[in-house]
Amino acid sequence: MNGKTLLYGGCGAVKRIKNPIELAYSLCKNQTKDNTLGLIPPSLLVGPGAHSYAKKMGLKMVKNATLISKTSEKQHKKFLKIYEECGIMNTDDDTSFDTVGAVCMDQNGDFAAACSSGGILLKWPGRLGQGALYASGTWADSFDKENEPSVAVCTSGVGEYLVRTQLAKEIAVDVKNNYCPTMGLHNSITEKFIKSIFLRNVEEKLCGALVLRRNGSEVSLTWGQSTKTMSLGYMRTDNKKPTVRY
Repeated sequence: MNGKTLLYGGCGAVKRIKNPIELAYSLCKNQTKDNTLGLIPPSLLVGPGAHSYAKKMGLKMVKNATLISKTSEKQHKKFLKIYEECGIMNTDDDTSFDTVGAVCMDQNGDFAAACSSGGILLKWPGRLGQGALYASGTWADSFDKENEPSVAVCTSGVGEYLVRTQLAKEIAVDVKNNYCPTMGLHNSITEKFIKSIFLRNVEEKLCGALVLRRNGSEVSLTWGQSTKTMSLGYMRTDNKKPTVRY
């Protein structure tokens, strides 16, 4: 999502596209261009339609096999066997998930946010998680940066729950309107997610969020999660390498 324009792009259920995030970026960027016959430019594409659009835009295509790491394949086979034998999905503590998110501010003070994920283990074919969906995986707003705080958010966790609560947008609103970004983030995760009426029948409510805010000359990076762990890194353009936290 582009905080300057408030436009968003997303894609899902795609094959052969080397970097699907480039397709999402292209969709976001091209919404400002005039289209033939007055057609509305798409903001979200999936499946074969997304693949055709990516080829038209000249995005890099590769064989599907090259997109599957040995670690992911091994993990998939492991938990598929557990599910087939036990009829339940029981992940242990060393299970790693693959959601990657980023928030940033450029030299002009404009914000952006992005999120990419291969989905949950043993997901149903065709499933879309929060990363591809508006207000759920990302949010960015630097539209009126001279008069109000700017904010960018990306989320992680159980996609279905993040979609039900539209957590990225909820966090952005709370952080933007609270004098303390940490308090705003805490309020969102507690009141808008853990205590949400949309998750009233859910026992284990898992989420994580990375939040960047600028209010005047003050810039803050905050994060929070209801998961056991969350890894992150951050850096400025004048840093030689990022700072990493686990």
